[in-house]
Amino acid sequence: MKKLMEDMKLDREADEEFVRRLPPKTIEELMESMSALEKFKEKHGIVSQKRRSDSTVHSIGFSEKEQKWYGWSHRAIVGFGVGDKIFDPDFGDDNTLFVKHGEKTIKSMKDAEVAARAFAEYVS
Repeated sequence: MKKLMEDMKLDREADEEFVRRLPPKTIEELMESMSALEKFKEKHGIVSQKRRSDSTVHSIGFSEKEQKWYGWSHRAIVGFGVGDKIFDPDFGDDNTLFVKHGEKTIKSMKDAEVAARAFAEYVS
């Protein structure tokens, strides 16, 4: 939990409440986390989209105001921007921040999108 909160650079109560509810354990908690996700996306200006064209689920999105691509599932959400690392689940250990979980540095928004897609796949 601490690692996820550091990754997200949480500084507001609503964000902290959203993270505290992950991962959901019951259908009621899942519904609450989905509602919290919508509030989180609205607050951060995230426009969501499908990670894959054959999917029905939106699990990535771009925040114009933060210049970050986000990847998520019902378990976690992380935003990636220039200067972070392209997410690689095999890099680092349990103490490595998700935004530092990779060798290659994000140099463009296209790289950030790749990182968000990889993270969404990892947590799905």
